Amino acid sequence: MPEQITLKHLDTVLEYVTEQGSITNRECRKETGLGYDSSIKLFGALCTVGLLRKTGGSSATKYILPQHALPKEVVTMKHLRAVVDYVSKHGSITNRDCRETIGVVYNSCIKLFGALCWLGILRKLGANVSTKYVMAHPQGSRPRNPGYHRKERL
Repeated sequence: MPEQITLKHLDTVLEYVTEQGSITNRECRKETGLGYDSSIKLFGALCTVGLLRKTGGSSATKYILPQHALPKEVVTMKHLRAVVDYVSKHGSITNRDCRETIGVVYNSCIKLFGALCWLGILRKLGANVSTKYVMAHPQGSRPRNPGYHRKERL
């Protein structure tokens, strides 16, 4: 069963990069206790929202803090946490809710939602104008892995 990536894991990685200047997959696994694939997933989400930037390749890959130009388009850990808090409190969030309450631009909201869905924290419902995002696993519960017994298969 895949590991659950939490906001605490994201905080740990960002604190490490702030202190050390960069982080590798091996350092991430050591600091967070996550496995290899979960670390890759975490880095992908952080790079998607612009909190980290990938440098190098193959075994020399490192992740560093990027240089930002437009402050309104900068996504921070505070924004990620605000989205999760809003969904926990209200049950769902739309792009309009995100722009009005969190104060980021349209594309930054899309990046936030994409990263949180990729990490398995949020789930997308609907399409186009009716799109909203809800918690993927309410109250921290995770679905059981079906398929071990014939009656439990989906």
